[in-house]
Amino acid sequence: MSNMNTCAVERSRFSDIPVLCARMKRLRVAIVSDALSGRNGVDVYYRDLVNSLQTQVARIDLVNPDPENPIGKSWFSVPMPGDTTQKIYFPAIVKLYRELLTLAPSIIVVPTPGPFGLLGAFVARHINVPIIAGLHTDLESLAGLYWNRFAGCIGQYSIETASRLLFHYADSVIVNADSIYPAAWRLGANHVQVLGTPLAQEFITTPVTPPSGASTHILFVGRLAPEKNIKAILDAAERFPKLSFTLAGRGPLEALVRQQSSQLSNLNYAGHLSRTGIVKLLDEADVVILPSLVEAFGTAALEAMSRARLVLVSKACGISSWPQLCAGLWVMREHESLCEALAHITVLDQSTKTRIASTAHHAALKFHQSAVTGWLNLLTDCARP
Repeated sequence: MSNMNTCAVERSRFSDIPVLCARMKRLRVAIVSDALSGRNGVDVYYRDLVNSLQTQVARIDLVNPDPENPIGKSWFSVPMPGDTTQKIYFPAIVKLYRELLTLAPSIIVVPTPGPFGLLGAFVARHINVPIIAGLHTDLESLAGLYWNRFAGCIGQYSIETASRLLFHYADSVIVNADSIYPAAWRLGANHVQVLGTPLAQEFITTPVTPPSGASTHILFVGRLAPEKNIKAILDAAERFPKLSFTLAGRGPLEALVRQQSSQLSNLNYAGHLSRTGIVKLLDEADVVILPSLVEAFGTAALEAMSRARLVLVSKACGISSWPQLCAGLWVMREHESLCEALAHITVLDQSTKTRIASTAHHAALKFHQSAVTGWLNLLTDCARP
C-alpha cells in the first residue's frame, strides 16, 4: 500500500511540472533590501540569487540603497551603531513607493527589517501580494560584539521589534542555517524554511585552476570586522612567518589590517575586490580560512569550495551545519585556535588535500543548484494564482 501511495505522489508531481513552470514564468519578484551593494553577505546572497533566477521568472529586481540607481536613492542616512563603516539608509518614501508599484511585483522578498525592507513589506500589504522575509544574522551575538550592555539592549530590541512586525505579515521566513531556525520562530515567524546559498556565475563558469598542492598561501575574504575573528588571522600571520597571508575586504578593522600588513612581510592586504577579482584571488590561494566567532552561513567558504580549494572554517560558521558540505570542509574543533588548526591542515598529505578539494568543488556546485531550485519552489508555492 505504501508503494502505491508513493507512486501516486510521484506521478502527480510529474503531471504538475508544466503547470509549475508556467507559474514560474509569470512570476514578477521584487527584492527590497537595506544592504548596500557589495558591502556584506546579505547583499551578495540576493545579488547572486537575482542572477541565478533572472532566466527562470518573468522579472526579478533587487532594490536597495544605491546612489547610482534612481529607485535606490535614499532620503538620508545615519551611521550604524557600533560600526561607522556601515549606514542605515532611509528611502525617499514616495519615490520608492511609486517605483515599486511600477514594477508590479507578484511577490516581494524582504531580506532585512530596516527602512527599505519595511517599506517594501508595506507596499506588499497594500497591493495584496505575498511577502517572503529573510533572517540572515545572529542578532544577539552581534549585539554583544558591537555594543555595550545598555546600547546593545536598545539596538537589539529595535531590530527584534522590526523583525517581529515583518515576520508577522510574512508568508514565509527563510534562513540559510539551522542555527538561526529557532530565532525565526522566537521572533514570530508563521512559516520557516531553511534554504541554501546560491553562487555567482563567475564561480561556476570560470574554469577552475588546479590547486598547487602546497599549503603556504592562506587567504581570507570577507568583512574586516570583529565577528570574523580578524585578530586571530593577524596573530597567525605573526606566528607562521613562512606562510603567506592575504586578506581582502572592508570593514571597521581595515586600519588595523593595513597597519599589520606594513609591519609583517608575509601579510598582504588586497582591499575590496570585484567578484571576478575574488575568483582570481581564490585560484591563487592554497587554503581559504573563515575562523568567525559569529557567521550565519559563510558564503566566502562556499565560493572557495566551488574553486576546489581547501577551506578551513570555525564551528560557528553556519555552513558547517550542512551535511552535504561537511565532507569538503575542514572544521576547527571546539576550543581549537586558528594557529592549531593551520598547523594540522598545512601538513596534510597530497592525496588527502586533493580528495577534500575535489569533494568540495562538486558539493558546492550541487548545493548551488539545490538552492536555486529551493527558491523557485518557494516562490511558486507562495505566489497567489
